[in-house]
Amino acid sequence: MPRLVATNIAHEKQGDKPRREGSTSTDQSRQVATQYVARLEGENEFLRQQIGVKDDQIKDLTERARETNHLIAGLQKMLTPLLGRSEDPHASSQPRPE
Repeated sequence: MPRLVATNIAHEKQGDKPRREGSTSTDQSRQVATQYVARLEGENEFLRQQIGVKDDQIKDLTERARETNHLIAGLQKMLTPLLGRSEDPHASSQPRPE
C-alpha cells in the first residue's frame, strides 16, 4: 500500500508544473496573425481605391453642376424677353409708361 500512495503523489506533483506548449501552437497563432494582417492590408488597399473612385465621381458631378448652372443662366437670359420682364429686377416694380 505505501508504494501505491507514493505513486499517486508523484503523479499529482508532475501535474502541478505548468505545461510548456509546443512550438506548433505558437506557429499556428503567428500564421493566423499573419493571415489577419494580410487580410487587413488587402481591405485597406481596396478602400483606398474606392476613395479614389469616389473622388473622381465627386469631381465629375461638381463639373456637371457647374455646367448645369451655366445652361440655366443662359436659358433665363433667353426667356426673360419672352416673359416680358426686364433684366433689371427693380424695373419690374415701376409702372411702364404707355
